[in-house]
Amino acid sequence: MSVVGGDNTISLGDLPVSNKQIQVSWKVKVDPSSIDKIEKYGIIVTADNADTKTLEREIEIPVIDNNDLVLMLDNK
Repeated sequence: MSVVGGDNTISLGDLPVSNKQIQVSWKVKVDPSSIDKIEKYGIIVTADNADTKTLEREIEIPVIDNNDLVLMLDNK
């Protein structure tokens, strides 16, 4: 899986302490596969005023027989 059409890093600037949530997403390209599979990915969140946090998620990828599939990942 690789990020396409953008950067691996997204800067959110200075985030105030609150219950506010911010959603980010990436477009990724996956290699063709003759079987359904589950891919894992991780997101590392850093801030000047908070501890670093690592989020790990899984995405189910169906059989892909060509290179034309692009998926959207988000941090829900």
